[in-house]
Amino acid sequence: MQAQNHITTVTGTTQTIATFVLLLVAGSIISLVSVHLLDRDVKPTRDAVSDYGAREHAWFYRLTAIWLGFAGLLTAVVMADAIFPKPTLTILALLLFAATRWAITIFPTDLEGEEETPVGHSHTVLAVIAFASIAIAAVTFSFAIADDPFWDASSGLLWALAAFVSIAAAATGIARAASNGYFGLIERLLYVAMYAWISAVALIVLTS
Repeated sequence: MQAQNHITTVTGTTQTIATFVLLLVAGSIISLVSVHLLDRDVKPTRDAVSDYGAREHAWFYRLTAIWLGFAGLLTAVVMADAIFPKPTLTILALLLFAATRWAITIFPTDLEGEEETPVGHSHTVLAVIAFASIAIAAVTFSFAIADDPFWDASSGLLWALAAFVSIAAAATGIARAASNGYFGLIERLLYVAMYAWISAVALIVLTS
């Protein structure tokens, strides 16, 4: 039996949700930039973004994660609302991404020089799941909409961003395992990739 082609139908409701996605991404970026400016003792090229979550201005890190999690959730809602048949694997990956972004806010990381704790280990596991799930979402989405005319003009961009997210996620994991001195920079590139992919999906829906 031949698989059914995907068809995207954008409504006013879809575009409203996409608008909220962009606002949430903006909120997450503002929170992330703010905590970088407020806490200068964290070294962006070396230290993890999550180090901010275990320090004085932890709420800015938590808001960064919370807004990004909601952006992932609403991106899944956009896809479920607009695309038929639904890109199920992508939607599930985005829901997992959202859940882990929210959960990580109650499990602060262990800072360098501190003894490893179960809470810090949980943080690491949640981060790995979140970064893997957003990479899976980006790649599977490009496969899912390959037969959908709505996305034809943007397919190259979405594939490029999916590759960016995937490579950055893998590089982040490798740098973390190797205690690379540029881990912080690589992880921040992953944040750029995540923001870019989520924003691109929302903008394509909004400008259709």
